[in-house]
Amino acid sequence: MRIHKYKLKIPKDETFESIMLERDNGAKFVFYEYVVPRPIIAPGRAPSKIYFVKKGDHKRYYRKYNLITLLWGWWGLPFGPVYVYKVVANNKKGNNVTEDVYENLTREDFEQRLVVIKTVATLFIPVDKSSFRELTKCLKKHSQKRGRFTSNPIAGLYIDSETPTIYIGLDANDMDKKYDLKKEVYNYFYSHTKFEFVNLSDDTEIVTKLKQQGTYIQCD
Repeated sequence: MRIHKYKLKIPKDETFESIMLERDNGAKFVFYEYVVPRPIIAPGRAPSKIYFVKKGDHKRYYRKYNLITLLWGWWGLPFGPVYVYKVVANNKKGNNVTEDVYENLTREDFEQRLVVIKTVATLFIPVDKSSFRELTKCLKKHSQKRGRFTSNPIAGLYIDSETPTIYIGLDANDMDKKYDLKKEVYNYFYSHTKFEFVNLSDDTEIVTKLKQQGTYIQCD
């Protein structure tokens, strides 16, 4: 896992002690995204600073980035409108990295309004709703044509990658299906989305986090 340094957006009146106390009151560290249009090829998704958000304050932060996306994101044809919809929808809840920040934030870094992520709590966030629906359709169709899965697969969007990467965890007995699935998913997704299939029996950090943070796909 790479070590990353991120800028923090924290109100001036907050102290290191106060943000630590707010952890138990529902405060979160969240970042948002905005679409950077690039004609012909897939648009970029640029992250904001990581915001310290107290309970109930979320709306006033994400609107800025949704406005930028709505004004400029759709210019990156032909993929821009698809990205705009996904980013705007996802920003309404934001990308929650609360545990990662709290586990790594030091007093010295707080004073500089930054955090160095060395220990990672979050590797996966939920796949956006529209992509998850398409992924479910794909896997259900595969199940109907080629036989049921031993157990329901698990999907999660991997956050430590510049390219959108969806991990799909399969039961060990279903790993022979992955070669057909790799071909079939691109009937539902553009080629710029990357898919990785992993064995849920593997004893790795990726698999452990996917089990904890991913979403089961009901294929029956």
